[in-house]
Amino acid sequence: MLDMIAVNIAFPAIGADFRSASTAELSWVLNAYTIVLAALLVPAGRLADAIGGRRSFLAGIALFGLASVACGAAPDLGTLIAARVVQGAAAAVLVPTSLSLALPAFPERERATAVGVWTAVSAVAASSGPVAGGLLAASDWRWIFFSNPPVVLAAWAAGLRLLPRTGPVGGAWRRPAGARRVARGLGLHGGDRGGRGRSGRRPGYGCSYRAPGKPRIRRGPGTAPLTCPCRLPSVLVVPSVLRRPDDD
Repeated sequence: MLDMIAVNIAFPAIGADFRSASTAELSWVLNAYTIVLAALLVPAGRLADAIGGRRSFLAGIALFGLASVACGAAPDLGTLIAARVVQGAAAAVLVPTSLSLALPAFPERERATAVGVWTAVSAVAASSGPVAGGLLAASDWRWIFFSNPPVVLAAWAAGLRLLPRTGPVGGAWRRPAGARRVARGLGLHGGDRGGRGRSGRRPGYGCSYRAPGKPRIRRGPGTAPLTCPCRLPSVLVVPSVLRRPDDD
């Protein structure tokens, strides 16, 4: 969160280094990270359940550190955007994994407090982003990325030593097609926000329900729905998490 907001603040400084690039091209320094993060957030959380939270967290934070170094050392805009894509994918792994590792460490009655602390830390990081981004960009915008590896290294070493070993949760994940649909849908939605398709219309995405446990995803008016087999033993998002307690 801090990294994303700090880069937004440093956007003019990045543009000054890549004067030959248009504003639309420069905007992908921001969009590449946020779209990939949004598109992979749910699939990355399900993948962490499948391979274990500890392993997923350590891999994600190591990848984030390496991508940060690549961003800071990027010689051209294309390399910077590619590194931001990798950084967004690593962040998508870290966000759900960090919470899934924190909750089991607390008794059930204290988990609401743990979620509150986790949210408060995220809020502090978000509010610190403009200050950190401004201070670092005043020197050189590349320091926004070069400041990440020391923190990443410390977090990786602490995680390797302190995090409990965890196995798969909820059985093996045997249906990656669901993850591809979620990533494609969110990615197309995010990528379309800046413009329209060839027909001049924005493709519409929505979810409707025929019966409990059988949602349909529609793409635009007049198209056939895609039925999600949510009663199968291995699904990306369990429908019960969307049910309110007063619905029973």
